[in-house]
This record gives sequence, C-alpha cells and structure tokens, in this order.
Amino acid sequence: EIIKSFRKENLSERVFFKYTEQQSDVTANVIQILEKKVYSSINIDDICKQVGYSRGHVCGHFKKETGKTINDYFQFLKIEEAKRLILETNQDFTSISEALDFSNPQYFSRVFHSLTGHTPSHFRKTIFKGSFEK
Repeated sequence: EIIKSFRKENLSERVFFKYTEQQSDVTANVIQILEKKVYSSINIDDICKQVGYSRGHVCGHFKKETGKTINDYFQFLKIEEAKRLILETNQDFTSISEALDFSNPQYFSRVFHSLTGHTPSHFRKTIFKGSFEK
C-alpha cells in the first residue's frame, strides 16, 4: 500500500536501492579498507566482518565489479605504492618491500615484475631517468 501511494503521488525518489548499487557500496568499502591497509596485511575474513557480508558475497561481487580478486587488487595497490616510493624516495628495495609488508624482497621483486613488466631496479633506472629527460 505504501509503495502504491508513492507511485500515485509521482514521487521521483526511489524507495528501494537497486541491487547493483549495493554491490558498488560493498566494493567501494573493500577498496577503502585495502587502501588504508596498504602498508600492512589483512585477511579476507576481516574485510568481510568490516563490511558486514559473507565471504562468498564480498569476493564474488568484488571480482565481478573489478575483474580482480581481492588479493590481486591488494597486490596491485601495494605495487602502485611501491612505484610511488621508488620514484619519490631514495629507499632501497628491501626497505620498500618491508614497508609494504611483503614476505621478502625476492617475492616483492617477482610481484612487481609480474604487474609492471619491470624489475624494481629497471623501473627506477628507466622510468626515473625518463622523467628527467622530458
């Protein structure tokens, strides 16, 4: 009856959210959590508790909306931060690896290479040098 009365009054406001808007809120919340935790680690169950949905719901909708798993997206965020640190600081790669909570520098280098196509040292030499040549 209430919904019918809203329709009769031609109210432009929606009474119910579309399901896709709920998905976007969940994904946005997960991304926000991941961005805050880029210098540490977090497990998916903790994320699910924070956003208030089941693991299957969160993981499924996140993958559907971003095309990446939560772990892949978290690694992407960490490597983006590593790229920034490489270009803007003089920190060595071991320090960057430790700061971003990678298990060891070799693993950091392997992940960095797989996501950028460059090793961290090659990235620093070529990208950093190229930014001054422009």
